[in-house]
Amino acid sequence: MKKEIPILKLVERQGLHYEVNSTTPFTGTTVEHHKNGQLERKVSYKNGKRHGFWEYYHENGQFGGTGNYKDDKEEGLCETFYENGQLESKENYIDGIPHGLHETYYENGQLSQKVNYKNGREEGLCETFYENGQLEWSGNFKNKITSTYEEYYKNGQLKERKVRKEDTCYFIEKFYENGQLEEKTNYIDFFQEDGLFEKFHENGQLKEKGNFKNGKLHG
Repeated sequence: MKKEIPILKLVERQGLHYEVNSTTPFTGTTVEHHKNGQLERKVSYKNGKRHGFWEYYHENGQFGGTGNYKDDKEEGLCETFYENGQLESKENYIDGIPHGLHETYYENGQLSQKVNYKNGREEGLCETFYENGQLEWSGNFKNKITSTYEEYYKNGQLKERKVRKEDTCYFIEKFYENGQLEEKTNYIDFFQEDGLFEKFHENGQLKEKGNFKNGKLHG
């Protein structure tokens, strides 16, 4: 049977955990409790390192989450839950690094965010949603940089679109909530205007037009 001790009876020395007054790295389970006496957390250890399952509970006793450690690093599926029992997040890890699909949810059960990771970096399609289920933004990532990015108003209307044309060059369009084009601008080095830009009134009439070169109006 695994040994179970309060977390306060565990100490750390040179990266390993020991039971107080012991010279043998701890193997077993630690427990923590809320102020009301309700179980808060259980964590498994092996040879002085977190290894195996962990569990979390809310103060009302509701199950709050579970995951796994391997040699002191998160490994595999990790899930957390709201006090009402609704799934809050679902994440995957390899060797302590996010890898694979990560999802978070609103307390009403609606999907809040969906992100794909590869070796700790966002990779591929990533999306966030408003609490009403409407898409808030979406982007495609490669090496932590978006190739395309779209943001939406709560009514579903497109708010902004960003398209990467080259490694550091972007074309950005912004829209009014009624769908009318507000602005279109070219950028270089991510945040420096370069090339043609146009701005429009909400009724569609041209408001301003010009050319940038290296971040400065030209001509």
